[in-house]
Amino acid sequence: MKSLLILAASLIFISSQAVAANFTVSGNVKAVYVSSSKTVLVKIENDVMSRCGNGKLDWPLTFTTDGAVAGEWLSMLLTSKTANISVTINYAENSTSACTMNYIHIE
Repeated sequence: MKSLLILAASLIFISSQAVAANFTVSGNVKAVYVSSSKTVLVKIENDVMSRCGNGKLDWPLTFTTDGAVAGEWLSMLLTSKTANISVTINYAENSTSACTMNYIHIE
C-alpha cells in the first residue's frame, strides 16, 4: 500500500512539472553573432519569435559552441545566410530569454 502511495505521489509530482514546448520557424538567416563566451545568437527574417523573451529580444535564438554539432550548425547558418537559403530551426520556448535551438534543417 505504501509503495502505491509513493508511486501516485511521484506521478502527480512529475505531471505537475512544466515542460517547455518546442516550436519550429522557417526563414532566411538575418544575422549570426558569435561571442567569446561560446554563445551563438541568431536572427531569422521570419519574425514569429514572440515565444522567445516575449518577443522583446533582438537575438531570439541561441546555442553554445560547446555542443557536439555546434560547428556544423554554425556552418549551416553561415552557408544559408551567404547563399540566401531558407532554414528551418526547431527551438524550445523560453518567455524570459533567448530560445535554445534543438536542430537546424536546410532543404
